[in-house]
Parts: sequence; C-alpha cells; structure tokens
Amino acid sequence: MVEWLASSFIGRLADKICSYAGNQYEHQSYDTEEKIKQLGSKAKMIKDLIHAAEASQTSNLIFADYILRLKNEFYVLDDIFDKFDYRKIEEKVRNRNKSQAAHGFFQWRLLNHAAKHAQVVINRLCFSDQDLNDLLEATRMLDNVHSEMSNLTKLVQSDLAPKSDDSLEWRITTSISGTKLFGRDNEKVSLVKLLLQPFDATSSSSRNFSVISIVGVGGVGKTSLAQAAFNDPAVMARFTTKVWACAHRFDLKSLSIEILAEASSRRQENFHNLRSLEKIQLSLMKHLRGKRFLIVLDDVWNEASGKWEMLSRSFQSAKEGSIVLITTRNQRISDMMEAKESMKLEGLGNKDFLPFFMNCAFGCHNPGHYPKLLQLGQQIARKMGGSPLAAKTVGGALKSNLEEDHWRRILASKLWQLHQNEYDIVPALRLSYEQLPKHLKQCFAYCSIFPKNHCFEKDSLVQMWMALGFVQPDGQRRLEDIAGEYIDDLYSRFFFQNAAGRSNRFAIHDLLHDVGESVSTKDHFRLENETSEIPRSVNHLSSNATHLKKVYEFAHEMKNLRSLVVFGEKPLARPAFVELFEEVLKQLKGLRIVVLHDLPVTKLPEAIGNLVHLRYLEIQSSHAVEFPNSLYKLYHLQGLKIKIKMLSSVNSYGWSPKPHPAAIGDLINLRYLRISPESLYAIPGIGSLTLLQDLEQFHARKSSGFQIKELGNLRQLHGEICIKNLDNVRSKKHAQEARLCNKEHLRKLSLYWNYHRQGCPSTWEYEEVLEGLQPHQNLIELKIRRYMGIRSPSWMQTSNLEYIELSHCNRWKLLPSLGQLPFLRFLHMRSMAELEELGTQFYGDNGTAFESLEELKIEDMPELKEWSYSSIEPSCNLFPRLTKLHIRNCPKLRGPIPTPTLPKEIALFLSDKITPIANDKNKLCKRQDSRLVLTTDRIWRVAQCIPEASLGFIHWLEMSSSFLVTFTAEQEEWLQQLSYLRHLSFSECNNMTCLPAVLKSITSLETLHIKKCPEVKSLPQNGLPGALKEIHINGCHRELKQRCSWSGADGHKISHDQGQPLPKFGEWDVNNPASAEGFTVIFNKARDEKKTGGNSGAAATPSRNEGLQPDIGDHHPSKTV
Repeated sequence: MVEWLASSFIGRLADKICSYAGNQYEHQSYDTEEKIKQLGSKAKMIKDLIHAAEASQTSNLIFADYILRLKNEFYVLDDIFDKFDYRKIEEKVRNRNKSQAAHGFFQWRLLNHAAKHAQVVINRLCFSDQDLNDLLEATRMLDNVHSEMSNLTKLVQSDLAPKSDDSLEWRITTSISGTKLFGRDNEKVSLVKLLLQPFDATSSSSRNFSVISIVGVGGVGKTSLAQAAFNDPAVMARFTTKVWACAHRFDLKSLSIEILAEASSRRQENFHNLRSLEKIQLSLMKHLRGKRFLIVLDDVWNEASGKWEMLSRSFQSAKEGSIVLITTRNQRISDMMEAKESMKLEGLGNKDFLPFFMNCAFGCHNPGHYPKLLQLGQQIARKMGGSPLAAKTVGGALKSNLEEDHWRRILASKLWQLHQNEYDIVPALRLSYEQLPKHLKQCFAYCSIFPKNHCFEKDSLVQMWMALGFVQPDGQRRLEDIAGEYIDDLYSRFFFQNAAGRSNRFAIHDLLHDVGESVSTKDHFRLENETSEIPRSVNHLSSNATHLKKVYEFAHEMKNLRSLVVFGEKPLARPAFVELFEEVLKQLKGLRIVVLHDLPVTKLPEAIGNLVHLRYLEIQSSHAVEFPNSLYKLYHLQGLKIKIKMLSSVNSYGWSPKPHPAAIGDLINLRYLRISPESLYAIPGIGSLTLLQDLEQFHARKSSGFQIKELGNLRQLHGEICIKNLDNVRSKKHAQEARLCNKEHLRKLSLYWNYHRQGCPSTWEYEEVLEGLQPHQNLIELKIRRYMGIRSPSWMQTSNLEYIELSHCNRWKLLPSLGQLPFLRFLHMRSMAELEELGTQFYGDNGTAFESLEELKIEDMPELKEWSYSSIEPSCNLFPRLTKLHIRNCPKLRGPIPTPTLPKEIALFLSDKITPIANDKNKLCKRQDSRLVLTTDRIWRVAQCIPEASLGFIHWLEMSSSFLVTFTAEQEEWLQQLSYLRHLSFSECNNMTCLPAVLKSITSLETLHIKKCPEVKSLPQNGLPGALKEIHINGCHRELKQRCSWSGADGHKISHDQGQPLPKFGEWDVNNPASAEGFTVIFNKARDEKKTGGNSGAAATPSRNEGLQPDIGDHHPSKTV
C-alpha cells in the first residue's frame, strides 16, 4: 500500500524537476545545464513507468521495493531543488531590505539598475559545489534504479488492463438477514415509518418515487437495518414489488438486469439476449408499470449523477409512493440521489453494544464463569467504537481461545494486526480507503501519526497538508480552499467526524484510525514506547516528549524525515527538553513540519534556523515562547501558529518576538499566522507579508510600520478582520490606503474606534474616515463600534450585507435605508444614545422593507421614541421573514411595533408606555412555534401588544417582573387563550406569591420553570395539567420544596394515578434545605406509553388530577442559575 503513496510523491516531484529542467538551466554553467537536462529526462521516464504500473493490476513486491528506493532518491532531489529556491528567496529578501534602506532618487535608480542584472548571477550561484555533487550522485542513482526498473517494463505491460471493480473484494448481500437485529429497535421503527408514510403529491420533485438513504461508516450495520425493514410484515404488505440489488459497481446494464430479474421473478440469464441498455430499461419500465415498488440498492459507491439519472428513468412508470432505499458510506451520494430522508447510522451505544460483543466473544459459554475475561472483554469493547462488525471480528478471535493470555494479547494488539477474512471489519473499512481518490489517500494516511482520539483543528491540518505538497493547485482556487474541500470530502465519507461540538474540529473513528495505520506502516510511525524500533524509511514521525531521546538515537538514519510531531503528556524538565530538542533538529534538516503539543517551551533553540525547508511550525505551550533570530531566516515558512494554554490569561496565541519582531517581515512566503493579538500588535510592517491569507486583528497606530496603510498590500486576505484604534486615522485619504474595496475575499469586517478622550477626532473626521473604509461589495458581515459620526456612509446602501451590528455609536442619528438591503438577515443595534426615530428613511421607499430580515435586536436606546410606519403605504410588505424580535431598555419607545407576522421569538424588555399593535395596519399571519419573552415593569400592559388572534400560536412564554404579585381574572383569562403553549417560565418574579390557578387548564403545557421566585410557597390548588413532563424549581422558598417532596402537601398533585408518591429528589434533604438549591422532576411519560403499547389503552389515561409518575432514575438536584 505504501508504495502507491510513495509513487504519488514521486510523480509530483518529477513534475517539479521537469519544470526546473525546462526553465532554470539556461542561466547555469554548461555542466550544470547538462546535469539538469539529464535529470529532467530521467524523471519523466520514471514517472511514465510508475503511471503504467499504477494503471495495471501488478502487485509485484520487487516492483514495490523499487518504488520505495526511488522515493528515497527523489527526497534527496527534493531537498536540492528546495535549497535552490531558498537561496533565490534569500537574495530577494536581501535586495528588498537594501532597497528599503536606501534614500534618495540616485540610490534608488542605482539599486533598480543592479537588480535587473542580478538575477542571472543569482541563478548561477544558487547551486553550490555541494549541490552539484549531490545532483550528480542522485542522477547516477536514478539512472541505476531506472535501468533495473526498465527490466520490469514487460512485466508491467503484460498486465496493463485497467483496474476494475472486480479486483476488489466486494461484499455480496441479499435481503435475507443472517442474524437477529441487535440494538437497532428504534432505528428500525423510524425506518419502517419512513417507508410506510404516504406519498407527498405536493412535493416539488417531478418523480413519482422517493429516495431514502441509510448513511454510515463501514461495518456499522446499514445492511442489517435495511434487511430488517425490507422483511417487516407491514412493509411487505405495502409494496407489490420488492427488489434487493447489490449496487457497489453500479454498472448500468448489469444492475438493470439484476433489478429486472427480481422484479419479474425470473433468472438473470433470461435477459442476456437484451444487448442494449435501452431495451433492458424499456423492459424494466414495462414490469414496474403501475406497481408500487421498494427497491433496495445496497452499498452504493457511485458518485456519477449521470448513471443514477439514467437508471432512475426506468422507475418513472411505477405507481406513486414507490421507494428506492439506498445504503452508502458517503453522504454526498445520498445528496446526489436527492434523498428525501437520510438516516445517519452511528455505532451502537455501550448499553446495547457490550452485551452484543460479549455474546460474540463467549458464544455459548457463560461469561459469569470467566470473571477475569469479562473484565478484559470490557476493555477490548471500548476499542470497537460501537461497530457491530468489529464486535463479530474481534469476538470471533476471542471465542477461539478462552485463555487469559490470549485475551490480553488481543487487548494489546492493533485491530489490523489480527487475522481476518475478507468480510471482517478491517477489510471492510479498507475497501472504503481503496475507493478514495489518490490525493485523499495520502491526506488520510498522514493523520495516522497522531494518536487515537486526537482532536484535529481544521486550519492546522490544512496547513500541514499544504506544507507536504499534498494539496494540488487547480490554477483557479487557493490551496487553503482546495484542502478544505479535501476535509469536507473525507467527512462526507465518514473518515472524519466532528469533535468537541465544533465544525472546525475533527476526530477519526478508532477503527478507521487502525486502517490508516495499516496502509502507512513504512512511511508513517507513531513512537509510543521505548522498545519500539523506528523504521529507517519513515518520513512522518510523532513521539511523546519522554521518548525524544529515542528519536535522537535514530535521527542519523532518518535523513528523509519530513514531519516531526512531539506530544508532552507528562511533565518534562524544560531545560532538558530544549537541549535534547536542539540536538534532534541539528540532524533532521529536511523537516517540512514541526509541531510541539502541550510542552513547557519558553524558548526555541537556535537550531530551528537550520531547517531551511520548514513550511509549518506549530507550538502549543503553557508559556509564551521566545524565538531566536534564526527563525526569521526560514524563508520557505508558510504557516506559523503559537497557541498558549494559560487558564488565567486572555492570551490564547502568544509569543515573545524578541529581539527583532520586525524581522518577521522577511518571511515573505508566510500565508498563515496565528499568534496573540498582543503579539501581533508589536510587529511592525505587517504589510510586507503580501501572501498572508487572514489577519484576525489590526491595531491602527500613528507610528511608522503600524499605520493603516500596512493593510494596503495585503490583497489576499480572506475571512474576517477587525480593525481597531481607528481614531488614529484622521482622513479619508489615509483610510483609503487600507484598500478595503480591493479585498474581494473578505467576508466579515469589524471597524472599532476607541472611547472619547482628549484629542479625539471631530464628527466630520469620523464620517470621512468611515467613508474611506468602503469594503468590497462581497462583504456579508459588518460591525461598527463607537463611531461618533452623525451620518451614514454612502456604501452601506449598496452592499450585499447579511449581518449588521451597530453598537455604542452615540451620535449616529441618521441611519441609512437598511430596509432596502435585499440580503440582510440579522440587524442588531445597541447603545445609540441620540437615535430618536426609526422612520421612513429606515425602511426605504420600495414596496418591501427588510425582505430577508430574520432577527432584529434593539437594545439600550434611551432616546428612541418612535418606531414609525404611519407614512408607509398600506401595501408595503414589512418584515415578511422576521422570526426573532428583541427589544430591551428603550424607556421612551411608545410603539406601535410594526410586525405584520408574529415572530417565532419575541423578547420585550420595555416600559409600560408602549402601545398595542394597531389592528388596521397589522393583519397578523399565523406562525407556529412562536416564543414570547416578557420582562418589564408592567408585564400585562406589554402583553396586550400581542393581538388576541395570535395568542394561540405562542408555544413558549417567559415572564419576569418585580411588579407581578397575583393574577387577576382578566390575566388568567389571557393565559387560557395560549392554547398552544408548551413551555412556561416564571423567572425573578420577586413579589409573586402564587402561581396562576388556570395552569391545569393549559392542557398543552409540557414544561414548567419556576426560578428565583422566593414568595411562591405552593403549587396551584387544583393541580397541574396532565401533559406536563418536567417541572424545574430553582431558588424558591423552602416551603415550596418541602410541599413538593414525597411526603409534602403538594406531592399528590404530581403523582401517578395508582397513588404512588413522588420520590425524593436526589440527595436533597427536606430537613436541610441548604443541601440543594433546587430540583427537577422529569415525568416518565414515554415509559408509560411503551408499557401500554402507545397512547391508547386505559392504563395510559391520566387520573383525575391528571398527574404523571416521575422517573426515579432521572431525579437529581439542580444548580441555581
């Protein structure tokens, strides 16, 4: 396997050599020119031979050995040409620095004239005598290897048949399940429900059949689940025609015949006389005409939409409601086939997996008779990731020998080292790997040097792949975007999964990590213990810091090492590590990547400067890191990331850029820079890094090297940038020097001024500067903070903005026509002290205003009085898509609020001066699941702002008011109109003495929160609604807790109809209220329904008090919020 990873590298380098041979030799001496020409010729021939071998079926071990030998020689060549490039960059930097240091017109002209004649000399000198000797030796070695390889050409050519799917060990499946479905009851119920649901004739799809997909990693049980649903009696009764087909090859003719044979209950041989695909499909259409079918396409790998479209044409004659059910390992295939529903199958939970695994491991033997093996089995099971197929594979190996030593050996083994047949877990997962494109194979295999459960950060992984040349340019997109697509592709194929709940962090399933190790044992190595032998052929190595001495001992044999990753899981003496690390770096001069994780590094050794090939450097430490001067000579460096893990510090990325931070400008190939804002603040001349792709913050200053014009040359900035200290920019001309209008790849822009102080700009200067900071029209998010101008910039009305946040802009009175921004989805305005009105200018004069707005927040507006729309035409469509409306601390706002549809979430934090919504202007549309949050001094006055016709569509109500004491009859009547209410919360109602008596009549209520209401001492006298599932009580009177306990006066109000008392709440002791601040009761309605077979039946009917039994297992004290 590794030889093909090597061949990929050889192919890339061969192209590089050929490029040099074609472009660089013309400036060399005659001898050098001839050597480079010969090298280019040999490289091309070797590349062609490798491509021929890859296209064939040959797996000759001798040939593989030649590939690995070639790889080593090409690594030597790679270093030679990389040094050549390094010297060119070095000379370029030196000339640039001289030019910047020169003063006067004459000196500039002299340097400019000299530069024109310098390149020829540079090119001649870039090859040192040692380089030429290395070139000569490498050429001889390549010549010898090529001569020997040429003898194998006939062997390769005799087997040049293109690779076929038949060469892969595909798993053949049928509709007949071999074993009982285990641990998938809920999934089966959900899938059967999907298969039985009525056909949606109103769907926008033109097809008369639906596609449902089961997606998941290999071995997770997709086929077994499909078999169980396929054979379900209800499913069998619904579909007149049922077909099961293995679709791994997706050969249209063969697959169509297979479906046709099953649909017609005939043998496939009967249709072989139909030679054309058209005749086969016409016959299939005839057999399916008017029938409701269920066709299962098991194990789909085909990503070509054209094949699927051609196959699906045969299904158009079937009856509406037909279904194609697919199983696949690739989410993109599900999307390509336009699956109406997609079921993502994960590994079994421990509750289901452990018994299944023990059954596989012990078979007919009683596990209770083997207590030691039972304990070992639990440890082994944790390595399986919930995979049923892994349980069968490893369980079978364990079952063959119930001896403790045997089980311990398997526990210590890697899964891929176990003997397995073609249908076991590792071959099944390796098949997924084999189907990856070549560029993804090497990217995934590289991840195996990191330990299991390692959390990959997307940006770091992208930089590492780029540093190693794994990311191939396409001439149009930047490398970072291409590498990002690689990650997305691996994620869609389940090689990656989200980690830590964040989209930019990834982890690898343990089983797939084993596959990565199995395919890259010679190139990639993870040093996990002192006894391990590091392969001489290793190119990418990771090690724990405690084993760094072992790395040092082998360093002289690892001349072609490209990656070194060091983890510090245990405390390590700082001086000892730095000294040993320096000795390692002195020998490993070919490194492209250095990563130090969780190490107490405060200073990098000088030897770091010897790594002239280094592309990526990442350090995660608990201390700020001081860099030596030699670091700034790493002219090939593309990525630098310094992350400081300090619990008590706000610095997440930091370094000590001493003694010459300005020298970072010499790293002219730097594309990625992640250091703390404070460190970045200290670096002058950031504009020298013209290839920089992102810059999170820039602090404008008046001193040279820190002025806003530094941003002018950073034309390739992507993503987002926050520009601070804009009060140091005093004119439109200076602001324009940032050239924000030319930065077409920026998507998010934050513009921050400082608070008032002496010498602050005038209002006119603020307005001029903001006008000069016009961004490119591609910008989608804009934040402006502490802008002290009165007027708006002209460019805000012509942008494609989707998100705008304006805060602490105290003088801003005249807002632009934000209502006319067609794509604006989020608008947040806060602390604008002099804004008095949102009127006609705010909306604009078009027929629709805020046509895309989904969320509107208006906060801390002390002078805002009018939200006027009286001048708006009645036909004007205002806020048609608004789902969230939050208004807080606007004491003078009188309203009315112009919301033509009731937003899904309304949070009103207002005074009692706001007026109800006028019915003549607001014909509210019905919107399900609306959420209302009322926090105000006069809560019922504000409640009247919501029209009566819309009350039935509020599902969530939060009330908070210090003026709320008791509920009047009118107020309780208002509550009763909330017929759709599911969640009710009373929070910080400090003077409220009782809950509303009508709670029981709100029959839809499911959750009740009572939080920090110290005067509430009891539940309503007539009880609670029967649909209630949860009660959360926090920070309330001690008596309420006592009354709700199992023996309390209110316990019967939340007990089951059999009269079983409410159990104690966790460890809370009613005699010691200080032991807990609150409690939560979760009613076990689902369990009651399951026992009675659903919602029907007498046993499921609530009692007269309509209470439900709590689930004892879920009771626990809850913290006060």
